[in-house]
Amino acid sequence: MIPCHNIHIKNDNILDREKITIFLSKILKVHIDDIVSLEPVKKGLTNDSFTFSIKNDGKYVIRIPNTNTSTLVNREEETAVYSVIQGLHISDEILYLDPASGIKITKFVNQAHSLDVYNQDELSLALDKLKELHHSGLEVQHTFDLRRTIDKYELLRGNPSLFQNYEFTRTKMLELLACIDTMNREYCLCHIDANCDNFLITDTKEVRLIDFEYAGMQDPNLDIAMICLYSQLDRKMIDVIIDTYYDEKIDDATRYLIYAYIAIGGFIWSIWCEVKEGTHVLENKYARSQYDYAMKYFQIVYEQARELNMFKGLYS
Repeated sequence: MIPCHNIHIKNDNILDREKITIFLSKILKVHIDDIVSLEPVKKGLTNDSFTFSIKNDGKYVIRIPNTNTSTLVNREEETAVYSVIQGLHISDEILYLDPASGIKITKFVNQAHSLDVYNQDELSLALDKLKELHHSGLEVQHTFDLRRTIDKYELLRGNPSLFQNYEFTRTKMLELLACIDTMNREYCLCHIDANCDNFLITDTKEVRLIDFEYAGMQDPNLDIAMICLYSQLDRKMIDVIIDTYYDEKIDDATRYLIYAYIAIGGFIWSIWCEVKEGTHVLENKYARSQYDYAMKYFQIVYEQARELNMFKGLYS
């Protein structure tokens, strides 16, 4: 991994191919004419990505953060995570990562596609890779703190939420968090954004887990919830995800804990969407779905987990 602080691509120049090519030439120390086939591959919510090739070498990806990404993603924390996981060989191969700008250059993963969560073989492979991260024993100095993240995103949003009954929903999410805080939970290094697009499955069934922008110390059950949220799964498929991760050996308490994380995670990402979308957030189906998960899965926990001592604080 090669950090560098004195060469940057400004966000307003990210579509300027010439500037990107010059930047790559300086960073990778190759002649500018050897950088070919620079093509946009993904315009994400927080980043723009481009593939390119180097003559007689191989194919690569450069990620360039969007204009306001710095307020949503802590790049120094991301860099710390990539530093500690290098020996695991579970992620994309990093050639360059600047903790100031967030610009990242990686080797392209050949003959790979994103996880299909409905393919049981692929799902098992992906969750085994996620467990490899969870069981690695690796640590970083930061956590993905759920309560602080809510506060942070609300501050970035500024204006009152446009979601219906927001204050009521917020109160219920904090009640769930208060219950969870009383529980004994495992803490380990988690991906946090472990969605299907961040699992690459190669033709040889190798799995690469990419994009550790939000990673930090947390309960591994939160990662399971995040997979379900991003894929907008129904409850039946959510239970398939849970059962696959736990090899069909899971108690009701853990299952409802994951449901609680689905509620809280949906609430967090709905605020995240408000930061990104502003007054247009209600036009975004993904944003609305995340808020719906918050309300629906709080209700599931409230109505169905009454007999579990772990959530008794909801009924006081």
